[in-house]
Amino acid sequence: HASVTVTRLVPAAVSEGFRGRVLVEGSNFLNTTTLVCRFRGAAVVPGRFEEQSRVWCDVPERELRGTGSGGGQRRMSVEVSNNGVDFEGGGHAVLEVSPLPEVVGAGPLERNGTDVLVVGSGLNSMGLRCRFSTGDSTVPANQNDTVLSCALPSACVGAVVDEARCGRALAV
Repeated sequence: HASVTVTRLVPAAVSEGFRGRVLVEGSNFLNTTTLVCRFRGAAVVPGRFEEQSRVWCDVPERELRGTGSGGGQRRMSVEVSNNGVDFEGGGHAVLEVSPLPEVVGAGPLERNGTDVLVVGSGLNSMGLRCRFSTGDSTVPANQNDTVLSCALPSACVGAVVDEARCGRALAV
């Protein structure tokens, strides 16, 4: 058999709270009972064969926690083996893991402004949105690990603001 080659992961980045699978793309994957994925060189899970160039791997929850020290983004290797012994991909398939976001405060950038400032940690996580009690959500701008800003929904901007809908509107 030709050796397995791994070229990329989809998604390539997740947060610690991720629950699901990653798609490993490459070549020479075989539909066998010994097809497995290995995370961080330790946790082995069954691979789900889709085709010779695509395998699905369930990300073990325990491997998302403690993938490094410190509060920043970490890297976790993902490897695949057709026979459960010979693995490939650790240098090519790296899953970026971001810490879960934590909000410690939020408020308007300026009085009668159109943006809300959010302060916390892990705020540069993939897919983060500001959700308001109006039902609206916006994609953050000016985002880094500790600060981001979000545009207020139109119902919360202007001379007449519906306080019942906009008073405590933010949930990140």
